[in-house]
Amino acid sequence: MHVKIIPCILLLINIVIPIKCMADVNFDPFLNQPFNTDCEAGDEGIYFKKENQTIRKIYFKNGEDPHAWVLGISISDGNTLSYEYVDQGGIKGTEKIELFESGYRVIERIRGGVEQIKNRRILGNKSDLVISQKCQANSKVFEVYQRYKTYVRPLDRLRALGYIETDVIDLIVNFDQYVGKRIFLKCQLSSAASSGGSCRSEDDLQYVSWETKGIDKIFFKQLLVSCAGPEKQRTWYCQDIWVTATVGGSSVPRLEDLRPAK
Repeated sequence: MHVKIIPCILLLINIVIPIKCMADVNFDPFLNQPFNTDCEAGDEGIYFKKENQTIRKIYFKNGEDPHAWVLGISISDGNTLSYEYVDQGGIKGTEKIELFESGYRVIERIRGGVEQIKNRRILGNKSDLVISQKCQANSKVFEVYQRYKTYVRPLDRLRALGYIETDVIDLIVNFDQYVGKRIFLKCQLSSAASSGGSCRSEDDLQYVSWETKGIDKIFFKQLLVSCAGPEKQRTWYCQDIWVTATVGGSSVPRLEDLRPAK
């Protein structure tokens, strides 16, 4: 397997920066196929995806939100490939993998300056790593991968259109960075009324308000029917909804132009 590598500028996660070098990196053997150590036993995996000349390493699991690394500077040496990355928490690290016809195996990993994997062994529990296999179309992991792609396709489309992914907590803390921007986030919707309602964090402890300015009318009607009450009175429709919005407000964020993400 030949991997052509050209040094690149490290990218920040979820920020697309046009660059020349990543377009020339041959990640084709990895792209758009799931990997797992046992393709028949699990409901989770990893796949690599190219988005706007950026390579993302995406971790997915059935029924859970994915997280992703953004890969940066890459170096090849024989059948090994080393790359820098930024994980979903914004922490930088490096990883080295060895390549096989059937897949790959992690040899080394450093995250935030802390060595996690060395000589194909996880240092925390002293377990040896095995090859992550390419999962074929008739495997269980591939089926989960297919369902996952259907779930995230609207979110990928929003990223391509320039929407910024965030969450309730980050929106509150970094309001000045988001005001006037188009965003998408996951809400627990409640307290829907004629003037608006609440978009709550996943633990229901924090919230930002949404208002009716620019709201999709069909969506608004559904919110009034299903999401008028507090947490215990909400229906399943109001839980874990991905929405798009424009961030308004003066001292605290308010969501305008609220619509379901699609």
